[in-house]
Order: sequence, then structure tokens, then C-alpha cells
Amino acid sequence: MQVNLEYIEKSYAEIDRNLGSHHLLEAIRQMENLLLTHPNWELSSQLEQLKTSYHYLLQYLMQGTEDPQRDQFYTQLIADAWEIADRLRHYLLCQHTTLLYVQTYKKCQQGESLRQIITQLEAFTDDLAVLQLTDSRPASLKQALLAHEAWQDKLFDRVWTCPQWSAEEHATALDALHSEMLIPADLCLLLSAVTLGLLQCFDRRKIDFAIEAARHTDLSVRVRALTCLTLTLHLYHTRLDFYSSQYTHFLDLQEDSDARIGIHTIYLQLLKAQDTQKITKKIREEILPEMVRNMQQLNHGLDVSEENDMNPDWGSLSPEFDEKIKQMNEMI
Repeated sequence: MQVNLEYIEKSYAEIDRNLGSHHLLEAIRQMENLLLTHPNWELSSQLEQLKTSYHYLLQYLMQGTEDPQRDQFYTQLIADAWEIADRLRHYLLCQHTTLLYVQTYKKCQQGESLRQIITQLEAFTDDLAVLQLTDSRPASLKQALLAHEAWQDKLFDRVWTCPQWSAEEHATALDALHSEMLIPADLCLLLSAVTLGLLQCFDRRKIDFAIEAARHTDLSVRVRALTCLTLTLHLYHTRLDFYSSQYTHFLDLQEDSDARIGIHTIYLQLLKAQDTQKITKKIREEILPEMVRNMQQLNHGLDVSEENDMNPDWGSLSPEFDEKIKQMNEMI
């Protein structure tokens, strides 16, 4: 079996579907099969622990042992299995693909930590103030801005390509969110990277960070956070049922009327964007080809010589052409 992007994504989709349908044992077997052909000791150990816990759960159930927390424990097992599947997918992508995401991830592993990057970005405010007092030359200011932009690039790449934040990285991001030294533009960039990271791989810590950011005092930061959360809800609506903490935090956030209205507005924009895609497809595949065919027929029948200075015979166009024109005008 050739391992490529299509194979990896198809395998992960099957595991994801089984976990969403509560077919935990089948998902475990699929991950075991993947690890047989692509060994990884750490992932195999985590999966073996998960399987042992699941077998104990089944054993107690068959013995008729009463356990009021059985459902909660089973839900946690599925959530753990999902995170193992995420790590397995990331491992296979790094081993068998050359995606930009993978190349950037490998580069970031050799670079600065998230804490080091945030520290450099926090220093920008003081550096800029000192520079304005001591050196007002445009070249010096430009150099400082370029250096800051380089650290912004490192921040974005580091966060976007990190599949799952560690507890330390989560704490660093929360410190940055409440830092008075970090400018709002940097926080917005951080949230954009968090959004792309979540679209690439589920991460409960990034979700918690976005929920906290949705309560920020700066409007631009709040809007980025709400956009991130709306996309996350849309993409992982099934999976979030297995994460009670994050789900509860979502519900708490919706008690805020501004946040609730913001999420509603963003959802409407997403629905409008879907309509725009449908309209674009209809114009490209149906209306424009019909217009081109009719214009070719019209041009073929025209005498464009100066001696024949007459209006084209618009009546020769098909009724379908008129209908397509009307449809396009209604869509625009």
C-alpha cells in the first residue's frame, strides 16, 4: 500500500467517522493496522493503554458491576482515541508528505519556542519608543519594523503548524493575551494562526484560548476570536460533544449577548459565502457558456464592413440567451 496524502486522509476520515459513531473498538483496530505498517513506539504505547482501559470497561459491564460514571468514562475514552488519531495523522503526514504545512512544522521545531517569540514581540513597544527618542531616521524605523515583522512570521508559523499545544504553550498564549506589552495587531495575528491550526488539527487548548480571547477588551481581537470559534463549531460540532469542558465554556460564552450576536452574524456571512459559491458555479458552468455560444452565432452572421452599417439582428438570438441574461442580472 502506497502511503500518500490521499491514503492518510482517507484512513483518518474512516477513524473519525467511527469515533463519531461511538465505534471505538473499530477505530482502535484501524489505528493498530496503521501502526503495524508505520511503527511509532509512543503512539503504540498510548493506544495500548487506551485499549486496556476499554477492555476493563467491557469486563466490568459484562460482570454487571454498577458504575454511575461509566458513560462519562466511555466518552473520555473516545476523546482520548480522537487525540491519538490526530497525532497519528500528523506523524504520517510528516513521514510521507512534503506539504507546506509539514515543511514549516519541521523548520519551526529547529527554531525558537513560543515563549521566546512572544518575548521578542513584547519588546517591540519599548524598542519603538526608545528609537523614536534617540534615532528618528526613517531607515532605523524601517529596520525595526522589518525585524518585528520577521518575529510575527515566526509566531504565525509556530502556532499554525503546532498540532496540539502543550500545557506550557497554552499558558504562554494566555499570558500573551493579557499582556499589556503586546500590541492588538500581534494578538490578532496569533488568533489567525490559532484558527488555521484548528482547521488543520483539533486542539482543545487552542479552543480554550479562543474562548478566553472572545472576552478581550479590544474589538478586533474579539472579532478574530469569535470567527475562530464559529469555524471550530462548524467543523467539529460532532466531536465537541465528547469534550464537556470546552462545550460548557461555549455555553457560558453565549450568555454574553454581544458574543452571541457576533457568532450569529459570522454564521450568516458563512451562509452567504456558500450562496456566492453556488452563484459563481452557475454563472461559470451554465450562463457564460450559453452567452458565448450566442455571441459566436451573432458574430458569424454580422457583416462588419463599412458599406453595411446596420444594427445587428438581435432577434436572431435564442430565447434561452435572454433568459440567461435575466438570471445573471438577478444574481448580481
